[in-house]
Amino acid sequence: MTRYKAAALLNACLDRVTEITDGLKRLMKEFEPELVVLRSRVDGLEANISEMRVSQFFITIKLTGLASFVLGANTFNGSAMHTGVNTVSRCFNKLTGQPRSPVPLPKATTLNYDL
Repeated sequence: MTRYKAAALLNACLDRVTEITDGLKRLMKEFEPELVVLRSRVDGLEANISEMRVSQFFITIKLTGLASFVLGANTFNGSAMHTGVNTVSRCFNKLTGQPRSPVPLPKATTLNYDL
């Protein structure tokens, strides 16, 4: 590329930049009310951010906590047959009238936690 071609290319680019600048000025004038609203909203957001930064934790603040986990297990002996006042009706199957067989109770394991 010769020096003359480079100068011509740069001159064409500079002419294009002034066209864009004039177009931008026209758009800014056309949308001036919207830009004012946006500018005020951005200022409000910046104020909120600076307020949040002030109320954040500092390096010298320590946050402590406690977590407790309790694991328990039980074993039961016996059956799931009900005992009580009305044991006769509870010990028989309502459909067949046959005595119900005892159901063994399972072992129970629990895990509780507190934070």
